[in-house]
Amino acid sequence: MNSFPNKYILTPKPVPDRVEVSWPGSKSYTNRALLLAALADGRSVLTNALDSDDTNRMVEALNDLGIPTRFDKVSHTIEVEGKGGPQRVPEQPIDCGNAGTAIRFLTPFCCAAPGKVVLTGNTRMRERPIRDLIEGLRQIGGTVHDTKGTGCPPLEIEGGGIKGGVCRLEGSRSSQYFSALLMNAPLMEQGVTLEVEGDLVSKPYIDMTLDIMARFGIEATNENYQRLVVPPGQQVKPTEYEVEGDASGASYFLAAAAVSG
Repeated sequence: MNSFPNKYILTPKPVPDRVEVSWPGSKSYTNRALLLAALADGRSVLTNALDSDDTNRMVEALNDLGIPTRFDKVSHTIEVEGKGGPQRVPEQPIDCGNAGTAIRFLTPFCCAAPGKVVLTGNTRMRERPIRDLIEGLRQIGGTVHDTKGTGCPPLEIEGGGIKGGVCRLEGSRSSQYFSALLMNAPLMEQGVTLEVEGDLVSKPYIDMTLDIMARFGIEATNENYQRLVVPPGQQVKPTEYEVEGDASGASYFLAAAAVSG
């Protein structure tokens, strides 16, 4: 027999007539900005950065790779002393936890490290496929191995540089593979031309990537989501960047306003 009452009566508590809140920063924008700031040559300041496991993993990884990165969690400000790419090889594998954006964005980045880098993660991460990105990097001169042969992390990345050029990727898997290669194109001698096989999923995330690249001074062209091109010879500019707010995170505040009348 169900012992729960048939109805509940909720009485809103008195609240101020007006409350102002700031939307939390977007995880997707924060991690993209962190990568681009690391690729710049100089100091970038990111404000309204999101404090989350994914962004903290990214900050830790950049420090491990020789990019001084400081996160003031009171002011939600991150300072990144960009070095134009990875500067050292960490002694231990970089643990990305279950941060998908971190491991995908860092894989091409580590192709420019001065030696072998291992990227790994938690149990769930070691079940998440990344084979398309591995094979895409191999097309343009990257040397990446999935150490278990499963197409999932851990990944062993040789480092030493990446040529770039034309890369064909299946569009239906994940737009993050495309974003990872686009943002890391300044590391590539020939830039990168991504040719999309089929229909590209999550097009708004590609728009997000191209938007933030432009904020950091990188030009790219989007040919109807079938061909994405970043010309060679570009340098990422150090930038003071306010991370875009995350509308999904703001839903809690909107719900609170609704129930309080």
